[in-house]
Amino acid sequence: MTHNVKIEAAPEVIARAGGEYRLKRYILVALMLAIGLWCMYDGFFKWPRYREEFARATPAQQALMVQPETDAALLINKVLAIGLISLSPLMLAFFLYNSRGEIRLAGGTLTAPGHPPVPLKQVVQLDKTKWDRKGIAYARYELGNSIKGKIRLDDFVYQYEPIHQIVDLIDADMGVPPKALGFPVEKSDGNA
Repeated sequence: MTHNVKIEAAPEVIARAGGEYRLKRYILVALMLAIGLWCMYDGFFKWPRYREEFARATPAQQALMVQPETDAALLINKVLAIGLISLSPLMLAFFLYNSRGEIRLAGGTLTAPGHPPVPLKQVVQLDKTKWDRKGIAYARYELGNSIKGKIRLDDFVYQYEPIHQIVDLIDADMGVPPKALGFPVEKSDGNA
């Protein structure tokens, strides 16, 4: 198949981390941390102190007080505190790693974090089985020296419009008419 010269002359398309993706992940991590801190306060400080006060109170005073939390409730609060507080920075690191860098298509070459630069003529398949439902496509490539891989093009993790432009340009390079159905799309060698 001849490489589409029009794609090489196309303007550079850059998809940076999606703002909505990162914002929702920041909120999730903040909630995990807040709940973990709340559980830590309840499980390690508030309820143990209250149990001591309850134990020191007279039976008449105890009748007027709220029953203290059980040992199981304290244990659950402690486990949640340790788990959520420990997990929140790991989740933040994962979310930032997942949306790191940018996906760029310039001069007929696709670049993405964790992948070598891939000329579009080396993209052998554009798997769009999840494209209509989830906005995820995979550009599978084969470079010299047996280097193979797939670049995830996700319109939620990265900016929506640029990812759609990149997928459309890969489709066009493969000779697929815009909005054609029947996925995944494999590049033909021109010997039909």
